[in-house]
Amino acid sequence: VNETFRRLDAVVQLTVRSRSVSAEPGAPAEGDAYILPPGAAGAAWAGFAPANLAVYQDGAWTEIAAVEGVRAYAADEAALIVFDGAAWKAVSSGAGGGVGAETAPRFGVNASADDVNRLAVKSDAVLFSHDDATPGSGDCRVNVNKLAVGGTASHLFQTGFSGRAEFGLTGGDDFHIKVSADGTAWKDAVIVDKDDGEVSFPNTPARGLFAFSGATTSCESASYTTVDDWSLSESDLSDMTFDGGVLTVGPKTAGRFTLSATVILNSTTASLAVRFRKNGTKTIGHAQANGAGSLYVSASCATGAKLAAGDRVAVEVYHDEGGPVTTNASSVLSVARIG
Repeated sequence: VNETFRRLDAVVQLTVRSRSVSAEPGAPAEGDAYILPPGAAGAAWAGFAPANLAVYQDGAWTEIAAVEGVRAYAADEAALIVFDGAAWKAVSSGAGGGVGAETAPRFGVNASADDVNRLAVKSDAVLFSHDDATPGSGDCRVNVNKLAVGGTASHLFQTGFSGRAEFGLTGGDDFHIKVSADGTAWKDAVIVDKDDGEVSFPNTPARGLFAFSGATTSCESASYTTVDDWSLSESDLSDMTFDGGVLTVGPKTAGRFTLSATVILNSTTASLAVRFRKNGTKTIGHAQANGAGSLYVSASCATGAKLAAGDRVAVEVYHDEGGPVTTNASSVLSVARIG
């Protein structure tokens, strides 16, 4: 019974001074304990097995065999360690892990970590700050690393664990900001090219201009004629098409527009009317002039319009000359997207 109590005194709430001291201390204190490293030397220690406990009790060293699962606090390391049947390791390292207490295969803060989410945190906020304790450099950087170009290194934002926004290197080395309404279908809002830093907005309609001149359309008298032979002089609205005098709005260009046209008719006496016609049925701008020029008559029409994808807009001309009259090559048309 006394021997059992002696052993319990040694191993319950076990604290060892060290597991790296190999020379038997010359003046140990009652209750001192050590984990023996290989090659331990001394009057008593030379006969003890490595990894076992050497405990000083009642003026003598006692060997206690380490068994799997025994835990101890190593005072010189300020670490809790455990014997796994073969070696002593930090409790936080787990079976097969390293010996450093700072190493853990999984860690949860107010949450359960798993093999995919090895670090899990449930908290109202998470703080990363520069190191003013060591101190450090004064900087604070979060590094997100991936293996290869085709992988993903990103920050994902979720609602109910369903993705809604993400930024980072997603499937390539260009920087992406993208969003999703359902966590499945994603749309890029911003892409920054890794090579030249050029920024593109794949789903944001471009502001820009379509500008034309040089129309020489033959217009019949007493009826509206579509001016169909404009010459394109400037364009940065690539999502719009122009065919047969009709502008068609693309899905990326839909929005608010200003439209302006000055049509010159090769006549000095005809009354002239100019209008913008939407989808062949709706007049969205109209102007009229009476013949009074020495060389020609002209009319200018300007308007604003909200145009959806697929909407078609044309410039139409009406005159009362009594026969066909050609528009002058100095006529101009501009279509600008403003929002």
